[in-house]
Amino acid sequence: MKCEKTFYQEMKEAGLVTGSHCSDLYTKATQDAKEIADRHGKAGVLRKTFINQVTGELNFDFPFALEPYWEEKNKVVMKINGFNLRARDIATDEAPACCRG
Repeated sequence: MKCEKTFYQEMKEAGLVTGSHCSDLYTKATQDAKEIADRHGKAGVLRKTFINQVTGELNFDFPFALEPYWEEKNKVVMKINGFNLRARDIATDEAPACCRG
């Protein structure tokens, strides 16, 4: 079955998102969250559990699943000598050699 919406979109629309850290997405650990994760291939090692220290509820941690984080990292922030320089390049010092100071 092809997914019409992204994993993040489905979790957010279902009201299951509880927070994030860097690129990791935190959601409520419910049957709905499990079904969405399974449908998007995010089971097993791609889904860890933890106790939310604020609410005391069980949550899922999905590493690298926070789409807004990656959208921001992939924005072109400037062009130098014909190269698209993205925020992620500046943050990780992976800019093309011609663009480094």
